[in-house]
Amino acid sequence: MTFHAFDVVNVSYLSYLISPTMFTWCSSNGSSIDFKDAQPARPGNGWVLVELKFPYQPGQSCWFNLQSGSEPEKRVNSEKFTIISEPRPTPTTLGLQEPSGTSTATPRPTTTPAAPSATVADGSASTNQQLSSGAKAGIGVGASLGALLLLSLVFFLGFRFRAGLSETGSQQRIVQELDTTGASKASHSRAHSCMVPEEIVPIREHMDLYGTGMHPDFHLYQQPWRAPGIPELQTVPDVETHKYRV
Repeated sequence: MTFHAFDVVNVSYLSYLISPTMFTWCSSNGSSIDFKDAQPARPGNGWVLVELKFPYQPGQSCWFNLQSGSEPEKRVNSEKFTIISEPRPTPTTLGLQEPSGTSTATPRPTTTPAAPSATVADGSASTNQQLSSGAKAGIGVGASLGALLLLSLVFFLGFRFRAGLSETGSQQRIVQELDTTGASKASHSRAHSCMVPEEIVPIREHMDLYGTGMHPDFHLYQQPWRAPGIPELQTVPDVETHKYRV
């Protein structure tokens, strides 16, 4: 592998070390080993961004080394790489291929280059933030759907309730109209069924006289009906006597 000066290398690992540290070493033909850089790493699984900004001699081979100060025997080395002293036109962040060597701590560097970045951040924290954002988005979508369903249910129930009230009001109005009509007819019938008092009641009617269009006024008088009288029985016969001259 070959990197340029000032490249940022994303070194990821899988480990159960308590307090690991990511070291960078370089060597010329394996004769001498030069220390270049050291950065603290998170316990367990994670990744570290290493910027290649240290002095470098042409022809040297470099590698990353993950180890713990409390467990020096547990360490692992990455694959060796070379550095070109000329930097790239723009800052670039690159991944690291599968490491070489054997150890109980087995780092797994990423092989997909990441987006350019000028800051060094912790990989585990970023992953947690991404998961948290996705969970928040899911919760927001679920809450929106629940609110829409609740509003639809409330609208449906309100519509049914208003329809029931309208139907009940119509029935009540019909019953009231029937009661009013019945009462009016009953009062009218009672008014016409009253006995006419024993006085003369004038009735005025307009009549068309022989189709001439003239309407003379006729005053008709209606007298109350009376039963005919029955004559008293006569005790003395009504006999006419005639006297004759002899």
